[in-house]
Amino acid sequence: MVFMCGLLPQVPFFFHVQKYLLGRPMEFTKPLMFASAFMTCLSVAIAFVKDLHDVEGDREHGIQTLSVMLGKEKVFWLSVYMLTTAYGAAVLVGASSSFLLSKLVTIIGHATLLLFVWHRARNVDLSNNESIFSFYMFIWQLYYAEYLLIHFVR
Repeated sequence: MVFMCGLLPQVPFFFHVQKYLLGRPMEFTKPLMFASAFMTCLSVAIAFVKDLHDVEGDREHGIQTLSVMLGKEKVFWLSVYMLTTAYGAAVLVGASSSFLLSKLVTIIGHATLLLFVWHRARNVDLSNNESIFSFYMFIWQLYYAEYLLIHFVR
């Protein structure tokens, strides 16, 4: 999950655009490092939340997932704190931009999404699989929303 959603899409796409579309040398830049780290963090949160709905079945069959070992609540909040860290870092990266438009879009966009994360997280009922699944799908929406915002990181 981390490799397929966190690293694989960002690096080859970025290098292709750098070399073949912009004619620039392939190098690791601030936007690429940010995109890779941010999307990896989102991917880990997605993976953690995905396991929450099946804790009972995993425990029954002796499968030692993080959710089985630590419990639903701890893993859920760990995921929320990971998302908070990622969005907080995005706000800081945006604040460091020298381009006003990039600064504004990055800060406002990521801060707004972070508020949505906390609003949704407070309403998740961990005893209800539909509620867990809804939050899981919400994180996927965040993942795809980031592809809009990521272009403003400078």
